Amino acid sequence: MAGLVSVAYKGVDAAIAKLERQQKQVKFALAVALTRSAGIAKDAVRAEMPKDLDRPTNFTLNSMYAVPARKNNLVAYVRIKDDGDRGAPAAKWLTPQIEGVARKNKGSEKRLRSKGYLPNSKYLAPGKGVKLDRYGNITRRTMTAIIQGLESGSKYFLVGDPENPVGIAQRLSRKNIKMVLAFVSRPNYKKRLDFYGVGYKAADQSVAAEFEKAYAKALATAR
Repeated sequence: MAGLVSVAYKGVDAAIAKLERQQKQVKFALAVALTRSAGIAKDAVRAEMPKDLDRPTNFTLNSMYAVPARKNNLVAYVRIKDDGDRGAPAAKWLTPQIEGVARKNKGSEKRLRSKGYLPNSKYLAPGKGVKLDRYGNITRRTMTAIIQGLESGSKYFLVGDPENPVGIAQRLSRKNIKMVLAFVSRPNYKKRLDFYGVGYKAADQSVAAEFEKAYAKALATAR
């Protein structure tokens, strides 16, 4: 046909194939970068915990995990464990510190309520006479001994009006009595751990550099 200039590129198929390979490497590098950034965010929040929380235990410090991104799902997450090994899951007690909500019932409180010892409107707090661990908590062994002792009517007893008790005391001798548990109003936790602020900041600051490293390695090792 007159007046027609046909422009073709003989290597078009190879170029398209190359671009498709590069696109696959981009997705792979993004998944790697997002996963690494989630790990960095998790470590940043872990480093923040001792600053915002009162003597966090190792169980609390290790209560988070990173969910990796995939090439077909380019999102990575930092989550708090919601399953408990031998006790309440970390999400149960960390959520109030993050969201700032009223504390939920503990297992010991549910048990004392079911027995009629703890009024429905009251919650447990350590008394001055109870021994705490190095993290400022009542150990499970101590709590079990208190509840079992109260149920058996041995050394532990309710203090105050039977209809409105104020706590549980331990009788060491006739003249030596100490308060081990106080019945208090429902605790309301303020936001203490900046989980989202610290996590997002760490991820945002790291993801670009992590992508560059991952993409460069992906191109260098691509077949």
